Amino acid sequence: ASETGWPTSTVSSNTSPAATAALFNFHCQVNLGACIFGGGVPDKAKLAPHVLGYIAVQTTALTYLDAPPQPEEMLDTLTGTIRAVSQGGWAFNFGDGEPGGAVSLTNTAAVGSTGDYAAGLLAKSVGGTGVWSVNLGLFNLPVYTNGGAAGPVTVDNRAAITTDGISSPAIAALSIGGLGVQGGRGGEVTVTTAGALTTSGSGAHGVLAESIGGRSINDSPSVTGGVAGAVLVTVKSAIVTTGTKAYGVLARSLGGEGSRGDSASGVDDSSNAGGRGGDSGAARIDISSGGAITTSGAGAHAVAGFSLGGQGGQGGGGNNAYAGATGGDGGLTGDVTLTNAGTLKTSGDRAYGMLGQSLTGKGGDGGDGDSIFVGQGGKGGASAPGGVITMTNTGTIATQGLDEGATKETEPKA
Repeated sequence: ASETGWPTSTVSSNTSPAATAALFNFHCQVNLGACIFGGGVPDKAKLAPHVLGYIAVQTTALTYLDAPPQPEEMLDTLTGTIRAVSQGGWAFNFGDGEPGGAVSLTNTAAVGSTGDYAAGLLAKSVGGTGVWSVNLGLFNLPVYTNGGAAGPVTVDNRAAITTDGISSPAIAALSIGGLGVQGGRGGEVTVTTAGALTTSGSGAHGVLAESIGGRSINDSPSVTGGVAGAVLVTVKSAIVTTGTKAYGVLARSLGGEGSRGDSASGVDDSSNAGGRGGDSGAARIDISSGGAITTSGAGAHAVAGFSLGGQGGQGGGGNNAYAGATGGDGGLTGDVTLTNAGTLKTSGDRAYGMLGQSLTGKGGDGGDGDSIFVGQGGKGGASAPGGVITMTNTGTIATQGLDEGATKETEPKA
């Protein structure tokens, strides 16, 4: 093996100056930082791993972009055979976006769904958007106000549900705060299922439960993103999924992104900073002794709980002898609790029995410097410690496949 740890078979035997220079020039095009080796052209054994690593990263990105979107990426498109939806109205006459109402859905009959982005049960509350316009004759003037809060969402399923389609979960329960100067709050989400759930299709989760804080929009300095509510899922029956990245249960609380700082001239850093990311709530999944989750697709975790703080907003750009403003801090995060007293089985590659993540939001980028006197960018926002992740297993977890495991958690420290 070479001194980089790569097998010599990964490096071409053609070590002529022309071949080495060609490889070096290619690498400079894809990663300029790697050109600073000091001295002349490096030997291929040292250079090849960098190029191969770049290719691997790009291949992963292209694979993601080429795959069908997950249902959590298509919440506006997602529909359902049985639907209970409360949509808050848009802002009007200088008022805020209207709140979404409380949604409660109880199902006692067998449900089937065929088609992409078509859930068996869809329960959703959405806060109204804090944007409207004033007609000034020649043009409309946009007016920005606060987004509406979303209401609590409760689903109680007592019958079998079957779906067949891409990103078509058996149950989707969503509470989404509205966009606005101040993003709306996401409500609490509670799902209980005692009926068998069966899905076929990539991204077709058994249960998708999310609370999402609204994003704080417009150039409104230092406005915090919407807070997300707690998410609780209880499984008392069987769930079977067969598609790629089709989780048995996905429970996620996601704080809204903070506002972006204004770029008006003559404003100091403190009043031009990006807004803090919204806090996320707790995420909890309980699998009872009668619960049994089986997944067979790659990346199809049996249960996955996430609490993710919102990203801080970007600081305003510097102007008129001021430096760029500081980015907003990332939002705080809630605890994640996963409890299994039943049976969890996965057979696909990179599929965990239990996956928990509690991650604070990324600090916002500092604003660009834009002044003949001060060309200094602002400071990035700060992140904070994640919440506590607790996993308890008194049942059975069986995994099979490459890079799989019974449990995995991501919990950053201070």
